[in-house]
Amino acid sequence: MNVATLEKLLKPLSISLFICKEVSSPWMNDEKDGVSNDMGFHRVESDQIIYRNKKKRCKLIGKYVMGDVLGEGSYGKVKELLDMETLCRRAVKILKKRKLRRIPNGEQNVDREIRLLKRLKHRNVIELVEVLINEEKQKMYLIMEYCIGGLQDMLENSPGRTFPQWQAHGYFLQLIDGLEYLHSKGIIHKDIKPGNLLLTLDGTLKISDFGVAEALEMFASDDTCFTTQGSPAFQPPEIANGAESFSGFKIDIWSSGVTLYYLITGEYPFKGDNVYRLFESIGQGFISLPELIVEPLRSLLDGMLKKEPGDRFTLQQIRHHPWFISQPRKEPNSIVFIEKFKSEKYKRETILFVIDDYLLGLGILWITSILTLKKLFDRSIGMKVEKSDLKLPNKSICNLMLNCKVLFFIHYLKVRSFSFVNFSRTAKCKVPMYSIANPKKKKNL
Repeated sequence: MNVATLEKLLKPLSISLFICKEVSSPWMNDEKDGVSNDMGFHRVESDQIIYRNKKKRCKLIGKYVMGDVLGEGSYGKVKELLDMETLCRRAVKILKKRKLRRIPNGEQNVDREIRLLKRLKHRNVIELVEVLINEEKQKMYLIMEYCIGGLQDMLENSPGRTFPQWQAHGYFLQLIDGLEYLHSKGIIHKDIKPGNLLLTLDGTLKISDFGVAEALEMFASDDTCFTTQGSPAFQPPEIANGAESFSGFKIDIWSSGVTLYYLITGEYPFKGDNVYRLFESIGQGFISLPELIVEPLRSLLDGMLKKEPGDRFTLQQIRHHPWFISQPRKEPNSIVFIEKFKSEKYKRETILFVIDDYLLGLGILWITSILTLKKLFDRSIGMKVEKSDLKLPNKSICNLMLNCKVLFFIHYLKVRSFSFVNFSRTAKCKVPMYSIANPKKKKNL
């Protein structure tokens, strides 16, 4: 229970708190010099108590300032970061090695995800910026590009738990673009679902979570796979029926079809009380499309959700399908927004509140740096300077100080809702910022 809730409960009930403190007792004879050392209780009314929220300390990881938690999965927490050199928002997935050892294939899945993400660079695939390892704390930090939310969160917070067809069409186009890139690299995702499709602030879809993905051999004759660990509701009939080998590309086609069906209807095409009943339903391969799905979308879903992998659509057939090529009519006031955009409270960055006091302390560093530079100048003209006086802050701190003018400008103009992306789209920053490595040169990041 937080402090605000406790205060609301205490006031209407007129509950008083008793604080133990030193008071005088006229019936006890152990006073010394008129001062009592007895312990007693002093009555304090609830409206006289002042509550102070504990301030969060600024936590640094390398050149990054850590913010609040964005989400939490089975492997670890995801928090917001701010790059002190570029002022770009990032996300970090914090993994504890001790916890990974308790999860079946946990360490192998993380190692596989890191290897795959280092190979990938596409607009619709989540980007891995860098990996930091703390051997002392046995923690691993996966620094990734920042996304504001996912399709699953948007669906759960939308009135009908569905997207309008034109909005689902835009997300599906981006999904196929990203999937085509992955397949061209010989990578099978195996877990395409709304929960693994994230969105950036400008609405770009990002395919994420490559923990169960598989990379084909360079000279493999086909896309045959032998293992799968994806979500049960998005598995194709061949896996539900226990096939020992199957086409990897057709697995992603099937799960993409189930995802599109879910975005349009808000329901799964196959249902079951448990995993066994669900797999029994999927294995039969019979699907009844609701009446709200009309042509040409009906024929696209029918082609993507064929029971036999050989009859299932390929990516090229999907690209040439009439529904994929066409542009559905945009209905006015029908767009589904990310839930966090509905409240000004959640638009703001979590990091700015953490580093407010920290940046205030940087003013002292500014003065220290100026005095140090003055002493360096004095030494250059022959004046004596003590070695202990030559204390410069590290490079990351200097870069943060040099860019503070941009940070405070954004802070006080209250444009935190779109963070620094209004000024810089991820790494393509148009704001001139200086680097301590070469202070004479402007660096367009």
